[in-house]
Amino acid sequence: MIGNNGNNMEISNNKCGVVTTSCNKVTTIHGNPAVELVLQPANLLKIIKGYALEGATDNELVALLDHLLLLTPYIKEEKNKDIYNLLLKTIAGERNKSRNVTQDLRDYIFSTDGAFTLHECYNALGTPTPKEKAIVRKTLSSMCAKKELEKVGTKTGNYLKIDTSIEYTDIANTNGLGKPLKFETPLNMGDRTIFFPRSLWGIAGVTGNGKTTMAFNIIRNIQNLFEVVYFYEAELGPGALQHKLGYFHCPLSAWNFKAVCSANSQGVIQWDSQTIHQKIHPNAINIIDYLEPPEDAPWKIYHVMKKIAAALRNGMAIILIQKKEGAKFGVGGDWSAKATSFYTSLEWGCLKIEKNSYQQEDRIGRNFKCIDFEIAPGSHVKAKSGWYGENGKKKKHDEQFIPEEE
Repeated sequence: MIGNNGNNMEISNNKCGVVTTSCNKVTTIHGNPAVELVLQPANLLKIIKGYALEGATDNELVALLDHLLLLTPYIKEEKNKDIYNLLLKTIAGERNKSRNVTQDLRDYIFSTDGAFTLHECYNALGTPTPKEKAIVRKTLSSMCAKKELEKVGTKTGNYLKIDTSIEYTDIANTNGLGKPLKFETPLNMGDRTIFFPRSLWGIAGVTGNGKTTMAFNIIRNIQNLFEVVYFYEAELGPGALQHKLGYFHCPLSAWNFKAVCSANSQGVIQWDSQTIHQKIHPNAINIIDYLEPPEDAPWKIYHVMKKIAAALRNGMAIILIQKKEGAKFGVGGDWSAKATSFYTSLEWGCLKIEKNSYQQEDRIGRNFKCIDFEIAPGSHVKAKSGWYGENGKKKKHDEQFIPEEE
């Protein structure tokens, strides 16, 4: 606020937090202003720039400068020439550039998804000058004070956008999202669990132990009931994909699914662990063969899978994961199972249910989690036993097991 009443003047800038002072009398000595409070040129520049950054108009800045020059008798001395020139630049429109940096920064922040860093802000603004970097830091600090952002982690320069908006669930009306997805699965696993929309089914397996074959068996069962999108790694390639499908003793024209390679025909990456959630078809059965976590932090596979689940609506995702022989879970350890409702692991010839959040009420019992299988001619996944306990000593349902006909 700027106030002027004759020789009495009050200047306050609580909004900017720059200065609060007053002057009651102005006289002259040898033609120079002599006041009860003398303002140093550097402080005058800080005040003017502070008001400029807050968006003061040209007229307001000129009026403020006219008043404050009376308190700054040394501003035109030779040693203060640079400060005086900076004042003139600010009045001439340097303020507009500063204000654009602030607005550009805010536009970038509100276009981001969650967390970001100070250096990412610098990069988004196109390698800003030292002055613009100072504006960025001041703006971030101001947004934290206003609870628009919060600092995260132990390192400085990490921020998280605060989003207080929420959507409440109408438990009486789920708009079809609560209706289970019913389809046949290899080894009748669908009889052991319930798949709801947005469910994740994790299939962890040792390389070469049947993960992809299991995925194609699933596709063959559901491709005429649901839209199916199969995401596969470039190491397989379109030619190898076609070759694998040839094992199934049916023409390629009989397959009905969309295949998406991690790299397109030009070698450009189409999806990876950082972007797969952006490619998910929300109402389809999405099969990802296979999902790798970020190299520096395998546990982050959980966050990748959470984003995949959030991208779904009426569909679900079946996620294939590599694992070491003898390990209970795939890469990322139990983090790879946290976001799933159903999780199975494969060793050669044996499948085990490691997690089943929505257990079917069946006659088998939840303690019988293992089943033996083989890959029959035509790449058909065929049961070789009934379900049995983890110790493998008593195969309770073997007496009820009826082998499939060839």
